[in-house]
Amino acid sequence: TGLTSLGSAGQAVKVNSGGNALEFGAVAGGKILATYQDTKTDPFTSNSSSLVDVTGFEITGITPASSSSKFLISVTFGAFQSSANNTRAFGTLIRTVGGSDTQLNVGNAAQGHEHTFGVCLRNNAGEHSQIPVTYQFLDSPNTASNVAYKVQVTKGSDSGYVTINTTYNATDERANVASAMQVLEISS
Repeated sequence: TGLTSLGSAGQAVKVNSGGNALEFGAVAGGKILATYQDTKTDPFTSNSSSLVDVTGFEITGITPASSSSKFLISVTFGAFQSSANNTRAFGTLIRTVGGSDTQLNVGNAAQGHEHTFGVCLRNNAGEHSQIPVTYQFLDSPNTASNVAYKVQVTKGSDSGYVTINTTYNATDERANVASAMQVLEISS
């Protein structure tokens, strides 16, 4: 039950409907239609107790090929933490369509904080810590309108600062690192 001819461009080898032979056919769904990336190499610091945009870290101008397209968002912070001892830092993945922001994949409000990810340093080395954070989410915005993705951060009600790509305290031991966000548009 081998193939005796070549398929054409854009086709894949599939099992036939009888389940007893291979054939060439169109690939249905799951194709990567477009890729987008943004990087952030400079440090970011915020002492806001409410969500604020991470400046210079946003992917804009995405025009979906179809309203049924899905988007795989990958965010990696080289360092994401709070500057103070025994404090927290929170991040929230945001989708923007038509000027309206939507928080994506946030926790429930059982503890009063609804965010996508968080770091909680329960030690006395907060100002020297550098913690990498990686997060992925498959989004289905169900729109053909322009889409943008960004991350917002907050320190919540804790003291200190949220710091990204560096430590809060400038020391010889710290590393200045980079962060990246990728968005893959996937056909459904």
